[in-house]
Amino acid sequence: MELYIVRHGETEFNRMHIVQGRGVDSDLNPTGREQARRFFAAHSSLPFEHVYVSSLRRTRQTAQPFIEAGLPWSAHPELDEIDWGQQEGQKPSEAMKRRYRHIMDKWSEGKLDLALPGGESPAQVAERLDAFLEPEVWVRIRGHQGTAQRAQAPKRLLFCHGRTMRILLCRLLDRPLTAMNDFSHGNTAYYHLAWDGQGFSVQAANAQKHLDTPEYTDGQSRLNSPQKPPHHEA
Repeated sequence: MELYIVRHGETEFNRMHIVQGRGVDSDLNPTGREQARRFFAAHSSLPFEHVYVSSLRRTRQTAQPFIEAGLPWSAHPELDEIDWGQQEGQKPSEAMKRRYRHIMDKWSEGKLDLALPGGESPAQVAERLDAFLEPEVWVRIRGHQGTAQRAQAPKRLLFCHGRTMRILLCRLLDRPLTAMNDFSHGNTAYYHLAWDGQGFSVQAANAQKHLDTPEYTDGQSRLNSPQKPPHHEA
């Protein structure tokens, strides 16, 4: 099996630096739709057999060109972004930024059951991701153990969110959740993973080459802008 794990395109909440997690169901803005179009143009020739999205609109809208092309797809709330609790929908104040930095430090120390007020912890997100991975990835891998060549291996697309992507990659690569911040990402950046019979290996990390084309206008110059902490990964 090969997995392409893609972060959704830009939303106005991303652009305006407003906290956006599971509790905010935002749409792509024009930049995000262009990012989605470019991702499709760069990857539409690959023989994907299925598309996964979260229950939030921004992932389905990013995947929409593949869906319109006729690929089978399914929505899974287990892939939703982490819930940032009381900070959802707000532009971060200095106090909010301090709380965010504090919880990031605690998560890095291994205190993964902690959450922002009213929100989810990484451990809770990992638990729901595990519920998705067992039937959709691990069972399918066990069913394809005889596949000898990568070219014959089933390819699947998965569109999700920044913090969810970090936690999902830890689960798939057998990394501790304390390593989740090692996985950088931008809007429509993707990780390409391939199963080698023993585990997943990373073929491409935070890949954004589909955005490195010269023809976009000045108004679209944010297409491959870098990740800006905090709270812009949702």
